[in-house]
Amino acid sequence: MTKRDKREEARSLRRQGISIIVIARQLKAPKSSVSTWCRDIQLTPEQEAALQHSDARRKAQVKGAGANVAIHREKRRRYQEQGRQKACEGDPLHLAGCMLYWAEGSKRRNMVEFVNSDPEMMVLFNRFLREALSVDKEKIKFSIRCYMGNGVPLTEIEDYWSTLLDISKDNISLRDHLKSFLLSQFCGSVSDAPLRLNHFSDVGAGLRPARYQDVDFSNGF
Repeated sequence: MTKRDKREEARSLRRQGISIIVIARQLKAPKSSVSTWCRDIQLTPEQEAALQHSDARRKAQVKGAGANVAIHREKRRRYQEQGRQKACEGDPLHLAGCMLYWAEGSKRRNMVEFVNSDPEMMVLFNRFLREALSVDKEKIKFSIRCYMGNGVPLTEIEDYWSTLLDISKDNISLRDHLKSFLLSQFCGSVSDAPLRLNHFSDVGAGLRPARYQDVDFSNGF
């Protein structure tokens, strides 16, 4: 669209009562240019009233968003304080779990994730979630990325991990990787367990900031 075309379109939209800001965003044009193009166009009283109502609603939305930010910032501060207090207790399981998360945990927001191919590590982190953090086991999801090159059926893999971790099969997801060679090269040497890559996740929004605070506090940061 040429500059002239944008000018004509802007004037057409303005006659319909569209705000300068919306027109500029829609046409990807500078607001100052749109204002200049449309400055001689008079809006009807009804159009003026509609724009004022829309502006008031937008300001209310911005104010509400700011309030939500403050609420979540305070929640995060409380989670961090809980992490400091937990770290002071000196619980070996809690400290071990924090170190595992520091080394193998993901950095995604509002999600505690732990990825490892060692069954003993998965068992330990599972205990950490349940015993040290009191996470309900129904909230814990476990995914398995495996390959079928060793002849072990997916059902057997699912049974193995469901029993080992005491997790419902409804909370376990499996993915069959057909490119076994590439996956084994990526993962390197692993145990005899029938899988190659495991993944814990928990949807508790407060666990992640609290666990980072645990780790920071434990290390004197």
